[in-house]
Amino acid sequence: MDPMDSMDKKLKRDLSGGPLTRNGFDERLEQRIRERLDHRSAPARRSWLLRFGGWSTGAVAMIILILAVIQLGGGQPAGNTEQVIADYDQAEGNKENAGTLSYSAESPPQTALLIALRKDTAEREGEESSTYRTLLVTAGENLPEKVAEDSGILMPYRTNFWRVDVGRVDLGKIEYQVAGAYNAQTNKKTDNPVKLYSKSGAPGEIVRERIDYVGNRYIALTREIASPGAEGEHDKQQEKQETVWVMEVSQLGQARELGSLAAGTEQHAVASASPDQPLAAFLSSREDMPMGTELIHNWTLTRKPGRWIAERALMPGTAAAEPLLQEIGQELDTTIVQHNQLDIPWHDIRAVEPAAVDAYTSPAGNLAVILTDRRLLFYGMEDQTLTSVGFEEAVGPDETIIMVQWAIVPRYVEMWKEQAGSLLRE
Repeated sequence: MDPMDSMDKKLKRDLSGGPLTRNGFDERLEQRIRERLDHRSAPARRSWLLRFGGWSTGAVAMIILILAVIQLGGGQPAGNTEQVIADYDQAEGNKENAGTLSYSAESPPQTALLIALRKDTAEREGEESSTYRTLLVTAGENLPEKVAEDSGILMPYRTNFWRVDVGRVDLGKIEYQVAGAYNAQTNKKTDNPVKLYSKSGAPGEIVRERIDYVGNRYIALTREIASPGAEGEHDKQQEKQETVWVMEVSQLGQARELGSLAAGTEQHAVASASPDQPLAAFLSSREDMPMGTELIHNWTLTRKPGRWIAERALMPGTAAAEPLLQEIGQELDTTIVQHNQLDIPWHDIRAVEPAAVDAYTSPAGNLAVILTDRRLLFYGMEDQTLTSVGFEEAVGPDETIIMVQWAIVPRYVEMWKEQAGSLLRE
């Protein structure tokens, strides 16, 4: 391989590998840029930058400054520049995701939306069970329309679609309700996505999980641990304990060990809170955790009108009360929630739908989802203004939106229509 090509690849990898230190650059990356500029090879293979001859220290500094502005600058990208949905892997760099976002002024906006809801149903003696469903919605030059719907959760992950659900597993006399996931495009549909085993027999606790948030690569869970009675059911004389937990979808795709799950020692996503940085997340097994930040192990993602927020658990829940949660007062990094803004003022939304309690808008600016206490309304949008309702979906008072994932790059919109649509019709 040409040494210049190798150096170019290293530079591209470093410049695309997430936030950089020292206001955008560290010494290692600066040295590579200098080496790249100093490199001399055959004239026919020189970069256009090097054709201008010698470079002064000031010129090198100017290039570094320009690259820093490009790397850190905000604003809407021009033309067809793509923004990869945050799926950053420290070892492998950014990978293309099935939900890639981009902006283009050259063609009519297009949107595909996967939206998932959880329904909680009261069972005997105050216990709850949850079911899930996913809708695929598209909008282009016409008003929004529903393409397909299915039970369970279908989420985009990298360039595939994964099914996420809570399965019931019997070990001995005890039934466990545990979250699991699998690649829906390489595995046949199954009623139970959970791979569960125990190293030392069934533990002495019942474990139940509920899915509270799905997005990018993260799954937020509420986990209940309780002591079983003689027949394996929850012993009402014993206190149950609830806490919150975030995991990566790929972790839920692996076999989960019941003892680690019940003890809270599974690998999971740790929130990294720093006053001057957006809230990010890292695997608990990572050895080089960020220094100088607060690491939060028990946290979750919840919804406020118009945006997702992160909350930490101050106190676990009991049979008498939900877990005590406190908002983490930081913006969420795009690795957690890619699009977390409402592009229509609340007073404009309520002028059209006075009963609105929450709303979501497409990054393409052509689709808005408005939630009332009983309905989901899918509106067309133009110039940050609601146009007409494409369709509406009945929503029960016991249903909660837990996933909203967008695609607006034309080829991904088509892929979602074909592949996600087909999977949701199985």
